Amino acid sequence: MDEVISNPVKSRIVIGGYDALSADLVGARCMGVEPGKVEHLVLAQKLFGVRDVNLIGKDIEDVKKVYKRESLMATRLRYTWEKILSYVYRALDKL
Repeated sequence: MDEVISNPVKSRIVIGGYDALSADLVGARCMGVEPGKVEHLVLAQKLFGVRDVNLIGKDIEDVKKVYKRESLMATRLRYTWEKILSYVYRALDKL
């Protein structure tokens, strides 16, 4: 089963760098996604710190294209179930 509904967007940009986290943060912003709302990016910044990014080329606002972020019902249900289980595991761990 598909994780998300595919809506390809031709962004015509290249993102690269020596630091994968920084590249992901820039990529999220180029897709119109606030990195603070992406769980794995928030966690990575907590673990590895906030990055100073030196952009070469156009500003993010000049290349940003907002992506549709839809997912299938089964995927949304699975994510909800996983979130509930994570809360349960954390609560049990505190006992």
